[in-house]
Amino acid sequence: MNEELKKSIAASIENTRFDILQMIELGRELIDYPDEIHHGPVVSMGVPKDTLPKWDDIQILTAQLHKKPLIDDAPVDTQLVIGPRAQKPLVLDIPLLVGDMSYGALSKRAKQALSKGADLAGTAICSGEGGILGDELELNQSYMFELGSARNGLKKNSDLSQFSKDFKGKVKAFHFKGGQAAKTGTGGHLPGGKVTEEIAKARQIEVGKDAISPSTFADFHTPRDFADFADQIRDQMGGIPIGFKISANHIEDDMRFALDAGADYIILDGRGGSTGAAPGIFRDHISVPTIAALARARKFLDVAGHEKGAKNSVTLIITGGLRIPSDFIKALALGADGIALANSALQAIGCTGARICYSGDCPAGIATHAQHLVNKIDVDARARDLALFFNGSVHLMKIMTRACGHHSLREFSRDDICTWKAEISRLAGIPYAGVDPSNP
Repeated sequence: MNEELKKSIAASIENTRFDILQMIELGRELIDYPDEIHHGPVVSMGVPKDTLPKWDDIQILTAQLHKKPLIDDAPVDTQLVIGPRAQKPLVLDIPLLVGDMSYGALSKRAKQALSKGADLAGTAICSGEGGILGDELELNQSYMFELGSARNGLKKNSDLSQFSKDFKGKVKAFHFKGGQAAKTGTGGHLPGGKVTEEIAKARQIEVGKDAISPSTFADFHTPRDFADFADQIRDQMGGIPIGFKISANHIEDDMRFALDAGADYIILDGRGGSTGAAPGIFRDHISVPTIAALARARKFLDVAGHEKGAKNSVTLIITGGLRIPSDFIKALALGADGIALANSALQAIGCTGARICYSGDCPAGIATHAQHLVNKIDVDARARDLALFFNGSVHLMKIMTRACGHHSLREFSRDDICTWKAEISRLAGIPYAGVDPSNP
């Protein structure tokens, strides 16, 4: 046996040995705790970026002669309108917003910092599936509520008139959670160590016990079911936009379902999206990568959406692994209207990437409820940092917009990008930078 083969076999054994030991432990748990729900080993954050198609493999094409760049101080429109056909669209100053991360997965101070920072930058924050945290809601004028399968914040048979009384004029958009890239097809998972008395009260669950949401809505099945409830929300909440958050799995079929249910906006979460806690078998092995998912979603809206009158009226918000201004510009060029940020927003308020979110021991005080750790977060200071991150990012996006000869971020298209990697070109329909041998 040659040395290379020996190394290959050794590496294979080493790479799977730990997984096999974990399955032995899971097997024991199934015997010892037969009545509990077991999802296997739990992990945090997203999959490693080097396992995904790279935004850096896409190049931006700037203007020079046949198309002229704009002068350096030319105004650039950065506005995002969510749900333009809604009675009361949500208008944001910038196309970046804070994505869904629940109170429970994150500490109260972290949620407050994210909410206030987004508001300082003129943009929205999404609630996450844990219900509405009043201390977060009051800090943001563009609050977007997510209703997950556990119905936290709006339980089945709840009085919608009371929900309206409490939140009309404060909740500016409402979306159903179909899934997220790291754990679609199974319920959300909040480890028991994070279920404090306050969180248990908000979610109507037992203190200290794992909170595992159902894998799907028990009372909504067809597009009509969702549409009927959405219409009630519109009526009670003054015509706010109603949307869906879906993960990138059966992309076209799920988007068609959302359109049939009357969606005003769709948040699409591609592989690369992070999580506070998810079964490793889900995070590491499901969902289409964000670059490909976005390209497919845009194509679907341009073709099928056109037939339904949704091509330009349904807002497409992408999320999942986007971090920096160059990523955001390329996403806009691929067809996103907006970008929801989670991991980069957390880094802006102090996340160190320890990848132990599920443990309750987050050293930055973000993904924990241990008060001595949470106290590390200065809400006002971290909010300023997030606002600075948003403002700095949009500043560079405006510079590149002028360089490409555009007056608005909405003008970016595939004509503004190319790739030298044939695989990326095939994956997302991006123009190939080289000579196509099939078309001499």
